[in-house]
Amino acid sequence: MEKSSWFAMDLFKYNQVWLEHNFLDEETLQEQLNAYKAGQDSNLEHYRYLAFRKVLQTRSAMSNEQIAHYIMLAQVDDDAGVKQAALCDLIDWGGLRIEQLERLSQNPLFALPLFQKRILRKQLFALLKKPQLTPDTFNCCIASMDTVVQKSLAKHLGLTRSQIEILAEKGANRSIRNIAKARLQNNLSDTRVEAKENLKIQS
Repeated sequence: MEKSSWFAMDLFKYNQVWLEHNFLDEETLQEQLNAYKAGQDSNLEHYRYLAFRKVLQTRSAMSNEQIAHYIMLAQVDDDAGVKQAALCDLIDWGGLRIEQLERLSQNPLFALPLFQKRILRKQLFALLKKPQLTPDTFNCCIASMDTVVQKSLAKHLGLTRSQIEILAEKGANRSIRNIAKARLQNNLSDTRVEAKENLKIQS
């Protein structure tokens, strides 16, 4: 690498692992150095965070070993905000396989409620994409008290009437409860229309 790239490595406090696992290249280093010299951003930690984001944005998948190195780099970062944001981005990253997400949930580094809630949310969203809604999935969504998850649950076409009634009563916030109540009203209206049509046919 050029001397200016090594200077950028020192300036932005990147360690050799970034290079060894192809998480960082000379082009990115030069771009960041030029941006810094141009006065675009004087916060050095912002450049490292952008590098973490680029690792995920330029990959559709990573091996378990690569993920372990990514986590290690986040763990040793000097800035607590960068560390937390990089780990949150990893959880949200679309390239994680189900078993890799499960492995993160068991990792002590991800034991904080912030991370556990994010992991559970992603797991529940994956289950809510299925057309069939199992009782276990419904119960987990209710127990999570996660408004984002429950809003998606309230619109799921696989809900039974009794499940909608539970959401109308125990939804995490008023908006979710109102969505469920509206569905109950619509179901009631549909039932009345269907009953009238049946009476017409019978007469």
